[in-house]
Amino acid sequence: MSYNKEQVAEYINKSWSGPKNCQVCQSQQWVLLDNIWELRKFKDGTLVVSGPVLPIVVMMCNICGHTILFNAIAVGAVERKNNEQ
Repeated sequence: MSYNKEQVAEYINKSWSGPKNCQVCQSQQWVLLDNIWELRKFKDGTLVVSGPVLPIVVMMCNICGHTILFNAIAVGAVERKNNEQ
């Protein structure tokens, strides 16, 4: 699923106080990946095909690959459904 990268970048820039250096290599060359991803509950290596998933936006350092995950609902990339808390 695609999303509005400019809107998410604006949210991150407003929320991230201080220098936006990568915690690993200290560069400031971040890139937002194109799609919204999901995290699922881990259950002893068995694929869980039902239940809730956490939608995430992935921001990656373009130099070393260090990755930061943002909740896609919190950053406005997807809308919260009525039954989500």
